[in-house]
Amino acid sequence: MQQVKPDSPGDPVDGGAKTDAPADPGPLTYPALELQGVWAGYNHQPVLEDVSFQVAQGEILGIIGPNGSGKSTLMKAVLGLVKPWQGRILVLGQPGAAERSRVGYMPQVEQVDWDFPVTVGDVALMGRYARRGLLRRANRLDHEEADAALERVGIYELRKNLIGDLSGGQRRRVLLARALVNHPELLLLDEPTAGMDATAQHQLLDIIDALRQEGTTVVLSTHDLSCVPEWCEKAACLNRRLVAFGTPSEVLNERVLSETFGTHLLLVHTDGQAYAYQHHTHDSDGPDQESDQAPAARA
Repeated sequence: MQQVKPDSPGDPVDGGAKTDAPADPGPLTYPALELQGVWAGYNHQPVLEDVSFQVAQGEILGIIGPNGSGKSTLMKAVLGLVKPWQGRILVLGQPGAAERSRVGYMPQVEQVDWDFPVTVGDVALMGRYARRGLLRRANRLDHEEADAALERVGIYELRKNLIGDLSGGQRRRVLLARALVNHPELLLLDEPTAGMDATAQHQLLDIIDALRQEGTTVVLSTHDLSCVPEWCEKAACLNRRLVAFGTPSEVLNERVLSETFGTHLLLVHTDGQAYAYQHHTHDSDGPDQESDQAPAARA
């Protein structure tokens, strides 16, 4: 079939005069996050194998996979905490490590020493160190931004409480406040809802969705398959390599989930639906142990 060549910008249209002026291409828009053939791991053992995908600005991407699949390592690689062996990571079109101040990060609660004697306000204020440095004293603006972040996540009234006194849901909120204090354009959340009850989980996800509506790009890892189709525009199934990437309706099916989770997954069929249960395991994704809880979810 012969292709029809479109009119060039300089061709006459409806008798218009030909002009040599080039068309305005408009502002360049880069993906919020782009991985290009990324390999990474620990002690010469690969954890990520040739992973490539793009996340558009303003999207929520849900990354799912079993323990030890590389979810935490992927986020640490974006932050520059783990150096890829091979490949490139771009944040808003620039090398990821150079754009660290534009990225907010919420680690798993298990990675935090909750017995450390600091207040909720202190933890939120720590997020400002990425811009000011550890040795510079916090100023009035830093305190105002920390207070605003705590207000945003609904725990401002707890700012003088010690972090060891917080409930599980409150601990996640203070970590989210710390991640938000610099108004990041890309937000990385590692298992943000693990172990939370349904009410607390939805409250946190409502905050995340509001951030997305304001233009923040969110990448979250999760064991809870049920939250991905409800809250995420895109889904990535990861088990060292990228098994599948696309919309939740394209990705969350029995074939892909079985390939992603393998023996970690039990699929129970009822009423024409497949319900996924992840088995309890103790696999490690590098030096930090991943959460090993996974509620039931519909696939």
